[in-house]
Amino acid sequence: MSPSAGPPEQPEQPIGNGGTGGVKIIVSPGMSAPRPGTPLYIGAPFTIEGSAIAGTLSEPDSGRVTKVTVTFDGTPVRVTNDSGDWSSWSAVVTPGPGQHTVIAEAASGTITGSQTVHAQAYPVLTCISPVLSGNVITTSTLSTVLVIQVATAAFGVSPPDPAWQCAGPSALVGVSKLTADTWQLTLGLPAAPVLPGGTPYPLTITATARNVARVEIRSPVAFSSYSVMPCSAPGYRASV
Repeated sequence: MSPSAGPPEQPEQPIGNGGTGGVKIIVSPGMSAPRPGTPLYIGAPFTIEGSAIAGTLSEPDSGRVTKVTVTFDGTPVRVTNDSGDWSSWSAVVTPGPGQHTVIAEAASGTITGSQTVHAQAYPVLTCISPVLSGNVITTSTLSTVLVIQVATAAFGVSPPDPAWQCAGPSALVGVSKLTADTWQLTLGLPAAPVLPGGTPYPLTITATARNVARVEIRSPVAFSSYSVMPCSAPGYRASV
C-alpha cells in the first residue's frame, strides 16, 4: 500500500437507506406499552405498542425498519404496521392469569434489536365478601349477597357501569353499586333438596362493559361454585 493510499474500503451496512461500515447501527422496537409494572387484566384485551427506529448514534432515526415481530409468552402474535413504516405499530393480546413475558423485535435488514417486558395479569372481578374457601362460597340461605370488586381500569378510561349476568341455576335478583369499584349482588338460589354434606352448584358471574375501543370484556368472578348447606336434618328442603 502506498503512503498516500487511504484505509481499505469497508462494506456497507444493511440499515435499509444507507450507512457505511465502522458506524454503529441502532435498531429498536421502541416498545412503550406495556412498561415494567404495567398491570394486565385476565380476559381483558391489551394493546402492545411501540415506535420502532433504526439508524446511527448521531442520527438514530436515519435508517429504515423493515419488520417488527412480537411474542407473548413465546407465542408469535399478529403485529399491525399502523404507520406504514413501523414508526407506529401495535399488537393485541388477551392475557390469562399469572406473569407474562412480552418480547418485541425490530429488524433493519439483517440487524435486529429487541426489548423484553414482564407483566402480571390480575383478575377483573374479585369477590371480597364473603371470604372464599377453596374457590367455593358456602351458604345456608336461599338469598345470598356477594360484594364484588371491579378493576375498572380494565374497561378503559371512564368506563360505563358494567352490566351483570349470572350463569348457573342461581338467579341474579338484585344489583347495587356501593362505591366506584364495588358492587353488591344478590343471588337467589334454587329451592331444591339439599344433601347432608351440601349441594354444590356451578356459578359464573360476568361483568360486561365497553371500553374506548368498543370491545366487550367479559370476566368470570374468582370463584366457580357455591354449596347450599342444610339448615337441619338430612332431607331438608330449602324454601322461599
